[in-house]
Amino acid sequence: MIIDSHAHVVMPPESFRYMAELIGGRANPSTTPKIPDASVRKAAEELVRSMDAVGTDVQFISPRPYLQMHSVKPGRVTELWSRHCNDIIARFVTMFPDRFRGVAGLPQHMLESPAERAVPELERCVNELGFVGCLINPDPTESEGPTPPGLGDPFWYPLYEAMTRLDVPGLIHSAGAAARASRTRSSSSTKKALP
Repeated sequence: MIIDSHAHVVMPPESFRYMAELIGGRANPSTTPKIPDASVRKAAEELVRSMDAVGTDVQFISPRPYLQMHSVKPGRVTELWSRHCNDIIARFVTMFPDRFRGVAGLPQHMLESPAERAVPELERCVNELGFVGCLINPDPTESEGPTPPGLGDPFWYPLYEAMTRLDVPGLIHSAGAAARASRTRSSSSTKKALP
């Protein structure tokens, strides 16, 4: 069996309409998204066709990190969007239970403690939706502010404690922090790190 442990969901077009409402309305969408099963199935089938083309049996799917909107204000935007993405993933898994496993996108926001939004969503995804892991963005400010402390800092402990309690792993996956990385790394420091 071939398992792809790092893949991202294909969102139905209607989801992006909801995303625009979340951003434009500052987390006050006019309606809760009602994505038809046909649209979700069409997006899922697109992913299944890609899997079949390369011989992948199962994919662990998560939201695309660069679309998680961790730096968009207010934090409620990423909270609602993460929940929506995770619900779409759960529908993929329900439609194709032998092909997909869910990996939660977490509503991390700027310098908020993960305990505020990320831990409750992780608990929902694992306990209610049956997800098998989560994504962790080490810089949810996405170069828009000071980075949170390093991943070994107590800042992250509430998330790690929840992951331990729920017995799920995390995939560390940055999103929009490329500009910061290029500003802070010099060629001489890179050369020193190489053997």
